Amino acid sequence: MKTAKSFLIFFLVVFPLFTFCQEEPVSVSSNNEETNFKVRPFRFESKLGFPNISGLGTEYVTPLFNDRLAVAAQLSKFKSSWFQSDDSNDDKLDFSYISGGLNYYLFKPGKGLYGGLSYGSLKVKGEIVMEGDDDNVPGKQYFDISNNSFNLKIGAKWGGLFYVRPEIGYSLNPIPDSIESVIIYNDGTRENESYDFGDNGFLKLLSSGLIFSIGTGFAF
Repeated sequence: MKTAKSFLIFFLVVFPLFTFCQEEPVSVSSNNEETNFKVRPFRFESKLGFPNISGLGTEYVTPLFNDRLAVAAQLSKFKSSWFQSDDSNDDKLDFSYISGGLNYYLFKPGKGLYGGLSYGSLKVKGEIVMEGDDDNVPGKQYFDISNNSFNLKIGAKWGGLFYVRPEIGYSLNPIPDSIESVIIYNDGTRENESYDFGDNGFLKLLSSGLIFSIGTGFAF
């Protein structure tokens, strides 16, 4: 837990200061009509990270606060059945993550460093086929994860028509530090099982509230 907090503090405090020092000054006309770069308000991107895993994102920079306030959303969804044949008996997974929120650009209209607040909903359902042997009866293991949370984040948009966007933040309601599942055997018996993330340092870090992503996209 201390490691996650230290990691988060570094990116929420040190990283913004470093980024600010790297920012080139922006010349603004005396009548505030325009800056020396074009604000492209519509953004569409692909994103990788946690908890979204892999998906799409969009952002619209509103005219509010001199083109500094933006609304953003992202969606990730996939099913294992999309990659399996109809007669497949393999494991099954149904994953979805959707979020929406606001970003506020701190130093430049629609560009550079920003802070954000979002609300996300994560749902994961899985079914694992368990093969039998001399000592075990075959069956299936089921798990169902659902988590909703407000998220605080900080990020930066670098580029114009084509851009890169890294983000890091904290989930106010982190995912549980263990996964509960139920095993139903073919003979009708059942058993509850729990997997503790404490056995995996990276997963433990995620369950402490860390969220992050990297996106690449186009702005218009």
